[in-house]
Amino acid sequence: TRFSEYHGLTNIIWVWDGESAATGLVLLSFLIALLVGALGGFLNGVLVSGLGIPAMLATLGTQSLFWGFGVVLTKGSTLSGFPLELGNMINLKFGLIPITVIIFLVGAVISGIVVFIMYLRAKNRMLRFDMKAMRGTDKTVLGESVKNGIPRVAMTLMNAVSTALLNGGIVNTLGQDKVAVYSIVNSSGLIIRLCLDGIVNIISIIAGVLYGEKDYFGMRHLVKRIVMICVSVSLVITALYLLFPQAVSGVFGFNITELEQTFELCVRIFSISFVFTALNSVFQNYYRTIQRTTLATVDTVLELFALKVPLAYLFMNIWGVQGVFIAIICSEILTLLIINGARI
Repeated sequence: TRFSEYHGLTNIIWVWDGESAATGLVLLSFLIALLVGALGGFLNGVLVSGLGIPAMLATLGTQSLFWGFGVVLTKGSTLSGFPLELGNMINLKFGLIPITVIIFLVGAVISGIVVFIMYLRAKNRMLRFDMKAMRGTDKTVLGESVKNGIPRVAMTLMNAVSTALLNGGIVNTLGQDKVAVYSIVNSSGLIIRLCLDGIVNIISIIAGVLYGEKDYFGMRHLVKRIVMICVSVSLVITALYLLFPQAVSGVFGFNITELEQTFELCVRIFSISFVFTALNSVFQNYYRTIQRTTLATVDTVLELFALKVPLAYLFMNIWGVQGVFIAIICSEILTLLIINGARI
């Protein structure tokens, strides 16, 4: 049989003979990849839910384990010589949207629905819906609860969409190896996010109380102290990244020898954004705390998507994968200027 998709997108010939055996192997490899990913997720679930290991420690540990398997299987070398059919599938687009982005979004939605249904069926869940109680609840309270959650939802959504778009853009523009550089360097930002989250979350705890008591002087003093601490921490981490980028390579398992210098340069460029990331994180939490959810949401969308993605697509065509991290710096700075300018 023959399945043809017109409109200039692609033609996939599905005939089980010698010429199309590669197509069948590619599809089979996708199924195997899904199975391996499911098994990896199951392992993380057992470690977190079954053994009670903190989620961050479990996922970082299994990440190193999976990287180790990859190094053993590939013998530490870059893979090449992939079938043409694989490239055709990966580069397929529907309009301007890469098929990889569509697959990611569909998978994310399905996974979210499955997890939510399983959570609702759990007997020991912490969140329960009491419709009778909700009918007697002031609609204003429910509205405020939903409104205050919008920035968090925007952050999760913008992170997912921008990551998918950037991965697809880098593959199409720079190649698969550069995606590995971007993904691992971007993942190394986990260190700064962990440090900042522990500090910035103080705003929502303490400043929320001060805001309720209308202690605006205390709020300003608290936010200034948190800004100073966050900037100091981010400067220390930036200095470490600038001085020891090879340590980041070792911790996060980057092993493509021919791209080692590119990786270290990207680490150094990326680290320059940490101070501005810290400031944006402080302001986002602060605006949520004082119920300026519109500013918090706009800040999140600008930082993670509206500025970051277009600039990254522009700069990667000028400076390569390094341009993506230059775009991240620019998006952080521009977000600060736009949001604080709008507030003034």
